[in-house]
Amino acid sequence: MEVVRLGRGVEEGDMEKLPFLKCVTMETLHMHPPIRLLHEAVADCVVDGYSVPKGTPVMVNVWTDKSIGHNPG
Repeated sequence: MEVVRLGRGVEEGDMEKLPFLKCVTMETLHMHPPIRLLHEAVADCVVDGYSVPKGTPVMVNVWTDKSIGHNPG
């Protein structure tokens, strides 16, 4: 089945007919989020032995083996 022909670009509506392209797109967004995952501590707390005062900018780590982007489970 041909979904996209020469001279016509892929459109959003085509994605349901292109499951491999949809999977590649979703995995790319999963591994490389387009936004920074930067948050702010809402209260004083201790994380892994480190004191984090309220209002401190906290970046979510998306690159370790146990992080959002690389969690095998």
